[in-house]
This record gives sequence, C-alpha cells and structure tokens, in this order.
Amino acid sequence: PVERELPDSDAEEREDEPTYKVRGYFTTFSSEYLLYERTKLWPAEYEQIDPHALDECDMSDVIMQYDHTGPVLARQRNGSLVIGADAHGAWCEADLSGCQQARDLYESICNGLVAEMSFGFVIDSSDEGNGYTTFKDENGDWHNTITKIRRVYDVSAVRRPANPGTDIDEMRKRSYSAAAIEADIKAEQERVAAEQRAAEIARSEERFSRNA
Repeated sequence: PVERELPDSDAEEREDEPTYKVRGYFTTFSSEYLLYERTKLWPAEYEQIDPHALDECDMSDVIMQYDHTGPVLARQRNGSLVIGADAHGAWCEADLSGCQQARDLYESICNGLVAEMSFGFVIDSSDEGNGYTTFKDENGDWHNTITKIRRVYDVSAVRRPANPGTDIDEMRKRSYSAAAIEADIKAEQERVAAEQRAAEIARSEERFSRNA
C-alpha cells in the first residue's frame, strides 16, 4: 500500500468545526489475537497477520462501512479513503463528510462509542500455498498466521473487533494561525538549544575526565 494522507484544507479552520476525518489501524502485524474462545467441544483459535500478507493484495477500490454492512461511507475511488501500511499494521484515513450516515459515524467515533476496526478480505489460496500457516500447541489450541491476502473488500469501524489491537479516532485539525506557527518555531528553537547545552556539558565532562 502507498502511504499518503488526506489533503489538509488551505483555509484556516475553527477548532470547534468538525473535520469529518478519521484515522485508524484496521489490522496489526505479527500480533496474535483470540479469534474463538475454548469451549467444552472445541479448542481455542488464535490468529495473526504476517507483515507481508498485503504485499501483492488487490486493494484497487476498497470501501469503508460500519460493521461490514450498510451504505458506503468512504471509498478509494473518489479519494475519500486512503490506505497505507507501516511496521505496526495496515491503516486507513477517511473523510466521513460524504453522507449523513458517515457523519453520524464520525460523531460516534469522536464520542468514543466506536473505537476499533476490522477488514473484509479473501485469503489467497493457490497451488503454491494456502495463504496461511497453522499449528496446534500443547493445549490443543490452534494458532493461524495469514501469510497472503488476495483482496481487501472493505475496512470497517466496528462495535466489537476480532482484533483488539485495532483503533480509530478523529484526525485533529492543524492550526494555521500565526500564533500557533510562532509557538512551533519557539519550541523547535528551545529543543535545539537544549541539545546544544547537553552537548557542551558532555564535552566538558569528557575534558575533565581526561585531565583527571
């Protein structure tokens, strides 16, 4: 996935205006989570996603939904949904201003009522492999690793995720006011000055230790 971000507005925005932009991880990499709990009849089942599972995946027109159902709330095709990946997992950014259902979801995310994600996908099964590996531990529980995903259909904000390591939250506004820019410049200058003082102290201590 190509990493990029939704464009920021060139106009200065008020802090009390909603951005309708959200960002979240719809899956994590190399982090095992409980898929099915152990019962009297069946063992527990765990799952994790390999960091390279999405390398050759078709994500040409992924949509965003709520709980994998209902209307399309954002979409790659019209630029309101952006998908990327990093060492932690696969993430998305979405502009939820396109319809009333999307704006309602945005409010639920801002209020903390919806805070996790999931994604709909198909494992790539072929003659070369099944797209996953599995083993049974000493307790009889299964551990699955998804190694190759053929296609991602949707990313969804969900009520109860399979993977508790996912998250979704509002993308906070960036302030373009002169006061904010000046504060950023001052903070950077103070950081550089602190590093210079620390370097001077380190050099002084080194000279002292050599002369001792």
